[in-house]
Amino acid sequence: MRKTSIIFSLIFAPLFLIYKSFYGLQTDSFVYLGSKLLPAFLASIFFVVFLLSLLYKKHMILHFTQQFYKKELLDKEIEFLKKSDLYWVLVTFFNTALQVLFALFSNDIIWAFYASIGWYLYFAVALLIQVIYGKIFILNERKSI
Repeated sequence: MRKTSIIFSLIFAPLFLIYKSFYGLQTDSFVYLGSKLLPAFLASIFFVVFLLSLLYKKHMILHFTQQFYKKELLDKEIEFLKKSDLYWVLVTFFNTALQVLFALFSNDIIWAFYASIGWYLYFAVALLIQVIYGKIFILNERKSI
């Protein structure tokens, strides 16, 4: 993820709340709803990218791993990483759903928390789960080699 998108995400939601409080933006206005749904729109882009990677078998996770992990991968590791695109499609789908739910049905503070830093925590936990699962259940035969 690019540094600018991280900065935008961390700044957008709190600034939006400040703007809303100063200018008295009505909660039933199109601008208010559209602004709250902007993070959901960005999340849906991630979902579509992972979905297309899965459907067209581009194996995006494998590609990124091979770029940043310079050691030779075992065949079992490559298969695990190819299958992980489905996992990330599900993770990004649930993130998009959470973004929409928080934008439409929660108060502004909860929405601002999730839209600014909450989804980073969600992705960090999802990555941690994938790494632990890979280490324990899939990739433990590296130790026996």
